[in-house]
Amino acid sequence: MRSSADPNPYASPQAEEQPPELADVDDLKDDRLLVTPPKCTLPLRCVYCNQPATRVITSGGYWWFSWRGLQGARVRWAICEDHKRRIDRQEIAFVYAMWAILGVCGVVQLYGYVFPGQQPWIEELPGQMLSWLIWPVLIYQHFIRRRLPNRLEPLSISKANSSVAYLKHAGRPFLDSLADGREGFLVVDKVP
Repeated sequence: MRSSADPNPYASPQAEEQPPELADVDDLKDDRLLVTPPKCTLPLRCVYCNQPATRVITSGGYWWFSWRGLQGARVRWAICEDHKRRIDRQEIAFVYAMWAILGVCGVVQLYGYVFPGQQPWIEELPGQMLSWLIWPVLIYQHFIRRRLPNRLEPLSISKANSSVAYLKHAGRPFLDSLADGREGFLVVDKVP
């Protein structure tokens, strides 16, 4: 006879401990700017939640001219796996929309090849559809999607010169951990 302490071989499996829920994006957003040297590496903590990071990303693309020639800012920052996955999910939706538009245009173009001459306007339609469908998606991307309330923006350089770079879109917990200035970075409310 079996004792009650023996595990039931037919019992459903028990779930392991669930990872903690991600903080709401609105709780992470902060309008303050992080002041760094133009070429630096931030602490290896997630720039949104201040947890240990697993990925390092480089931001650049801000250039200026000086007496030494063309110079650029390059800041390496870290992100945890959960926030990297959230940003990737946001970006892939835009790619899927573009592929869907190209797929519709391809089907219409194929119809024009399979049934040539039946409807001459079909042969001109894919080029017109492509322009009429891609522009709304691009406008949505630029004006609306970037301003959605639950969108997590990647860390970016808002302004830089030869001595400092101003980074925006860092999370409140990360900025609070750097606010005392002990790690060599400053947190300011606006660009002076």
